Amino acid sequence: MTLSLIDYSPFVCLGAAHWDVIAMADGDCARGDDVPGTYRRRIGGVATNLARNLHHAGQPTTLIAAVGDDDAGRSLITDLGAQGLTTNGLIPLPDHPTDSYIAIEDPHGLVGAVAVDRAMRAGLDAMLDQLRDTRGHLILDGNLIPFIADRPDWHDHLRERRVSVVCASPVKSKRLTDLLMTALVPDLYCNLAEARAILGVPDISTTEAARALIPMGVPVVVITDGARETTVAWAYSKGLNVETRTPPAITPTRITGAGDFFTAQFIAARANGADPLAALECAQTATATYLTGPAT
Repeated sequence: MTLSLIDYSPFVCLGAAHWDVIAMADGDCARGDDVPGTYRRRIGGVATNLARNLHHAGQPTTLIAAVGDDDAGRSLITDLGAQGLTTNGLIPLPDHPTDSYIAIEDPHGLVGAVAVDRAMRAGLDAMLDQLRDTRGHLILDGNLIPFIADRPDWHDHLRERRVSVVCASPVKSKRLTDLLMTALVPDLYCNLAEARAILGVPDISTTEAARALIPMGVPVVVITDGARETTVAWAYSKGLNVETRTPPAITPTRITGAGDFFTAQFIAARANGADPLAALECAQTATATYLTGPAT
C-alpha cells in the first residue's frame, strides 16, 4: 500500500464528527421553560474537537470519523481542511445524513442535549479499516465505547495500540469497564459522573475514584468535577501519585467543548514532556481562558 500523511501522525483521534447547534439562554433555564437567548452552529464531536485542539496546539493529528455524503458532511470536510487538518480519514457514507448535536446551556452550565450518532454507528467497519492503516497514539472517543464493547475485531486491534480514552457520558461509559478488563490499558479522561459509572459506585470523590481506577490497569487517569476540582493520578515504580487541584475561579461564557479542550491541552503538554501534574496545571489555565473567551 502507498503510505500517505495519515500514516505518520503522532496522534489519531477516532470517533464523532458532526455539526453542533448550541443555544445559550440569557438566564436560568428549567425544564419546560421558553426563554430568550442566542444560538450558534459550530463543528463538534469529541474526536473532532480533540483533533482540532491538538492540531492548534502544534501536535500533528489525524481524525478518523464517518460523515454523511451530504451538504453538511461535505462542508464539514471543507471547513476542517481549511483549518489545516488532514481530512483523508473522514469517510463519507452514501445514504446517511451527517450526525448532529443540539444542546441548551444557561449561565450555570449545560441544561440538556441530544446527540444523533447514526452515521458514526454505520461507519464502524470503515473506521476500523482506516485505523488499521495508521500508526501513533490513538485517542478513542467515548461515544464509540457502547458499539465496540462487543466487537472482538476491535479488541484485537486496540490491544496493539497505545490508547487514551476520552469519555463522552455516564451512560456510554458504563461499558468501558468491560474493555478495561479485556482489551484496553488506556490513559483515561473523564468527569466524576463518568468515573462513578465506570466503577459502579454512586457516591465517590475524584480522589477516591482515581485511586480505584489505577489498579484496574489505567496508567494515568484525569477526573474533572466542574469548577470544584480535578484529580490526576498515575502509577510509577514506587507506587501511586494522586494530585488534586482547583480550577481558576471564572464566569464562563461558553460550556460545550470545554472538556475536550482541557483534555487536548493536557495531552499536548504531556507530548511536550510535562509530567502529569504540570500538564494538569497547564490545561486548567488554558481552559479558563477558553471558557471566558468569545462564544463564537
